[in-house]
Amino acid sequence: MTNGRRLVHTDRFSCSRVQPLHDVPILLPTIVRIIEGRKRLSWQGKWLTVGPEAWLLLPAGQSLSFSNLPLAGRFVSQTLTFLSPPAGAAMPSTALSPAHRFTAGEAYCFDLIAGMHGNGLCEAAQAALIEAFYAELAASGAFARLFPPSRRTLAQRLAVYFSADPGAEHRLETVAAHFAMSRATLARHLIAEGVHFRDMLAEARLNQALSLLQRNMSPEDVAVACGYHSARRFNQRFQQRFGLSPRRYLATCHEEIDR
Repeated sequence: MTNGRRLVHTDRFSCSRVQPLHDVPILLPTIVRIIEGRKRLSWQGKWLTVGPEAWLLLPAGQSLSFSNLPLAGRFVSQTLTFLSPPAGAAMPSTALSPAHRFTAGEAYCFDLIAGMHGNGLCEAAQAALIEAFYAELAASGAFARLFPPSRRTLAQRLAVYFSADPGAEHRLETVAAHFAMSRATLARHLIAEGVHFRDMLAEARLNQALSLLQRNMSPEDVAVACGYHSARRFNQRFQQRFGLSPRRYLATCHEEIDR
């Protein structure tokens, strides 16, 4: 039995020194769990600091500026990004802060979902675990903070499509055909949602770059893996987006690279 398509993506991030990042795109609903250290982020004009006592529930369609702050020389976080929309509609929420003091049941579900890939689960079993997690989030009133009531936009569907392989060529006409549209129709719908095809692809690739650099890949290898034909162009895009170079980012993760 095969695992089927992935319904969530999980990643770990770490650093050994303060790691400031600007305008990191949140393309899909994401939960951030801080394991060690603290994260300080700008949220609606204020600064919010969160540690292991709470999660960050981040709905899709925004960009965040934050600093990862090590304690005793170590910061570690884990993310769950949801690629499949929930079956039910969310109820409106008045909570403005993304910080959520999670329950024991939510933590149990988080661990199950984060570890379910590679364990031979079919797609239906994966979906059942995720729906159980949604039920736990709903019971504590947190579900609508992650999934505000709205229809699933084309931009969110496109973000899921790009997430499968951000480094692929992804020509507009090929992607449009996947969504059973002409290239003009796809571009028009995206513009109506306030986004552009090339910008979304660039954001997906730069998000992947953050993850690959965490694995101690060189900036040159990351540039190739993320679909850039020029390492210099990749370095420029990364610096412009996040406010530090790929090598500087590597230096915050792996002290021995800083030279």
